Amino acid sequence: MTTLNPLQANHEVRLGQDVMLGHDLKVDDFVRIGDRSSVGNQVSIGFNVRIGRDVVIEDSVVIGDNVTVWDETRIGSGTQIENNVEIGYARMTRRKQYYQDYPTVIGNDCLIRTGAIVYRSCALGNQIWIGNYTILRENTVIGDGTTIGSHVMCEGYTDIGKQARIYSLCELGGNMVIEDLVFIGPGVVTANNPKPLHNSVVPTDHRWKDDSHRVADSGPVIRFGAKIGIGARLLPEIEIGRETLVAAGAVVTKSLPPFVIAIGVPAKIVGEIPLEDRYTLNP
Repeated sequence: MTTLNPLQANHEVRLGQDVMLGHDLKVDDFVRIGDRSSVGNQVSIGFNVRIGRDVVIEDSVVIGDNVTVWDETRIGSGTQIENNVEIGYARMTRRKQYYQDYPTVIGNDCLIRTGAIVYRSCALGNQIWIGNYTILRENTVIGDGTTIGSHVMCEGYTDIGKQARIYSLCELGGNMVIEDLVFIGPGVVTANNPKPLHNSVVPTDHRWKDDSHRVADSGPVIRFGAKIGIGARLLPEIEIGRETLVAAGAVVTKSLPPFVIAIGVPAKIVGEIPLEDRYTLNP
């Protein structure tokens, strides 16, 4: 790579100080690249793209039109980012007390579809697919090979394992753990607080001290290989056991043990997962 002086760029491509560019680049009009950023070999950058400071874009990345890559982001080789995507979005309205600030990372060979927003301080592994208009808020960590559908809202502070499948129109309430090989069907909703706090007159500091106004701020834990059916509802502070099946439309108010089948409102255990249908591998 060669260091380019900003004066070498024309009015359609603007380069900051100490920008490093690789070979065989395809760069459309009205592209800006911030200070100390680097772009690898055989990268394609679309129209009206804004790349912030201290960004690393590795080889063979494809970036569509009207994309913003915020400061301190790393995008792994072979990743494709479609039009109107934001990566490393940093304008957070409120950072929780346990927020951890770190550079945003997108792994190798990922696909991020049109309209998606990935907030700052998210870490995505390799070969991850993110659907159209999905939002991943801060401190979301996703393991290799996981797929997340379109119009999914993840409220952040959530660990998602490897090879999980989260289908479209889900609302993940935040502060969750979703382990490897979990299946979450379309339209699933999870909660992370036991009671609504809108317009509450109780001071914030009392909400954690007084049990009558307690804030859990802890979403469900979904263990290895569990399956959550279409439109199910999971309440805060519960655990769905390993490979347990929650039926479509169920409302889970209490923790469920491993290898069971639960249906209904509220969900009740009606059977067990047959031995032949269980995974033989360990998480």
